[in-house]
Amino acid sequence: MRDLMKEPVKILFLGTGWESVATLKALLEDKRFDIVGVITTPDKLVGRKQISTPSEVKEYALENGIPVFHTDKKPELYQKALDKSKPELVVCKAFGEIIPREFLEYPKYKCINVHFSILPKYRGAVPIQKAILDGQKITGISIMLMSEGLDEGDVLDIYEEEIRDTDTNLSLRQRLVNKSAEILGDVLEQWVNDGISARKQIDEEATYCW
Repeated sequence: MRDLMKEPVKILFLGTGWESVATLKALLEDKRFDIVGVITTPDKLVGRKQISTPSEVKEYALENGIPVFHTDKKPELYQKALDKSKPELVVCKAFGEIIPREFLEYPKYKCINVHFSILPKYRGAVPIQKAILDGQKITGISIMLMSEGLDEGDVLDIYEEEIRDTDTNLSLRQRLVNKSAEILGDVLEQWVNDGISARKQIDEEATYCW
């Protein structure tokens, strides 16, 4: 069994906005992990003056001395990020790009995504909004292996969260962000040490949200 306190797992992180930052921050502060880089979206021109503005993940990474990579959806730039950072594990939260197959196959411990639904329900980009609109009483967090298909990868762990009558997209999202940051490290350690098995999703039960 690998003692992660003595031999931290090298992680390359993929993400963009504030909820990605919360996940990255939790991993960075966890001594079981060594963040060797982040991949995030390129700077965008914002506002009437078209000011070049970095993603929140890039800002946080630079403030904490973490190498930043931009891929611009180009496979060769994904490979460059791998070659420079040499991760053992990739963690993704709210990244928003299609990941090349070669990238997914590179890390020793694979690529793991944090998705805010109980998969296979609500695969797609807006699971929180759709669950609220559909009047669901329960949603959750799926920590899953990434695959070429949309949120189709095998599931490592699921956490359930009640949807309150007063919940908005933001209030529910904030609870899920906080909880996922809290539980992710332990799930990753179990995965690295073969303490949990990946479970295939039942595709016939899948629903989608766009």
